Formats: sequence, C-alpha cells, structure tokens
Amino acid sequence: MCSNGPTFNKAGTKFYHADTPSNVVSEFDYCKKTGELSNKKVLLKMNKKISENGLFDGSTMDAHGNLWWAIIVASKICKINPQTKKVEGELKLPMF
Repeated sequence: MCSNGPTFNKAGTKFYHADTPSNVVSEFDYCKKTGELSNKKVLLKMNKKISENGLFDGSTMDAHGNLWWAIIVASKICKINPQTKKVEGELKLPMF
C-alpha cells in the first residue's frame, strides 16, 4: 500500500485516502475520540473515463464537501462528490 491524499470531511467523521498502486480511493468512518478508522468502503476506482494511465495522488476537501483529487500522469485534478461517488468536474493542468 502507498497511501496518498489523506483528508477528512469538514465534520471530521469521514477519512479518505488513495492507495496509489491499486488506484482506489477509500472512505472510512473516523472516531475523533479514539482515532479509530472503521467501515472501509471503496469510494472510487480509476477507470478510463477518469484517465487511461493516471494515478490517484494528493487530495483535499472543499467547503462544500467535495473531494479534489490530483491525478498524476494525466495532469489534472478531479472534483469528486462523496455522496454520489461520481466525478463532477476536472481541472486540466499544463504538462511540463
């Protein structure tokens, strides 16, 4: 496992991370009192619609509860709605 993009929701009750080698973003319940993670769910798997050869990397969550996940190799950032588990937008970045 190579964990990337660890981030929490605004309430601090959900934790998200990507396992870059398997190209999967997971969601966990997070207990603020104990620091324990539980109830692991697959939020999103890399697919051709997102990118042919990209890998999930770093992330953050915006004030509206959307995840923004960097896709390395594909040179873009995807906006992911955790409730629908869908990519709702993307920002393409210049390649250097």
